[in-house]
Parts: sequence; C-alpha cells; structure tokens
Amino acid sequence: MRGEKLLKILELFENATYNAAGFFEAFITSTKVDRRPLVNFRFKEHVTFASGIRQRILEREKLSKYIHKLRKEGLVEFVNGGRGLLRLTAKGKIKIGNLKKFFVEAIPVKRYSRIASANITIIGFDIPEKQSKKRHWLRRALKNLGFQMLQKSVWIGKISLPGELLEDLAKLGLLPYLEIFSVGQKGTIKKL
Repeated sequence: MRGEKLLKILELFENATYNAAGFFEAFITSTKVDRRPLVNFRFKEHVTFASGIRQRILEREKLSKYIHKLRKEGLVEFVNGGRGLLRLTAKGKIKIGNLKKFFVEAIPVKRYSRIASANITIIGFDIPEKQSKKRHWLRRALKNLGFQMLQKSVWIGKISLPGELLEDLAKLGLLPYLEIFSVGQKGTIKKL
C-alpha cells in the first residue's frame, strides 16, 4: 500500500539525515513482500550502484520521482546545498502523525476463517451513526462468515466467531455495542 510505504519512508527521515545513495539502495531492494531493507536501513558512508542493470535504473528513476514528489509536497528537503542529504520537514512530521493515526484506526481488510458450530450464534449490535463505516465493515465480515441477516443489526448463523474477529472488534472499540448469544436448541428458529 502506498500509505504504508510513505509512512516507513517518512519515519526513516524523522530522526536523521541520510545519504541519498544509501537510501536509494534500501528503497530499490525493498519489495512489497520483503520490507527489511527499508526497515533495517542505516546510514552508509558510500554506496555505489553496480553495473547498469536496466531494472535498477528504472527503480532508481522511480525513486527519484518519489523523492521529487515528497520534496514538492514539502515532506522532505535537501540539506547542505542539495548534496544528497535528505531530512524530514516539519510538514513531514505532521504527515507521519496523521498516517500513524490512520493506520491505528484503519478498519481491517481480511477474511476470517469459518468455524462451523452445532450451536446457533446470534449477534445483535447498535453501533452509533458516527461509526457507520465500522458498522458496514461488521455486516460484511458477518456475511462473509456465513451469517444471515434477520434485521440490519441482528445476524444469525451456525458459526463460531473467530478469535481474530473478536480481537479486531476490540481494537475498533465495537465490543460495547455488541451482544453475542449462543443458543443450544432451535426453539422457534427453524430455518437453520
């Protein structure tokens, strides 16, 4: 995700000034799957780029454009007359705070594993309108798990709630708005 990579890059500049060549190397060797080069990046005295491998050149050009964009947005700046040393600006520090807040409050995007149950689980919720995005997320998560909607805020299914979903509900602060029941016998509920 662009936001996660931007946050990592800005965090690197937060407490230090870096040699642009060393930063280029860390950026180029970092991938979507393996972010260790960026995470473990440390200042190096001198870094040279080996041969003119086309892919590295393209990545370097891509990074130059990214650095240019960060400078244009006022998030980083060159120091010492633009001799390759970059540092985070005050605006960049504000951006880091905003990105961290966004990722802490971000609604999880994942599929939870279905765990069949002999008992019927009933979930009722009354999530305030101010948190409507979280309410819609919960409805999608319940539907993906195989729950059926009785009313918009009452769902039913022969499924156990995964622990991971309960953890995410707690992180999002939704547990106070939920009631979860487990019923051992059907009674008047015949369609399950």
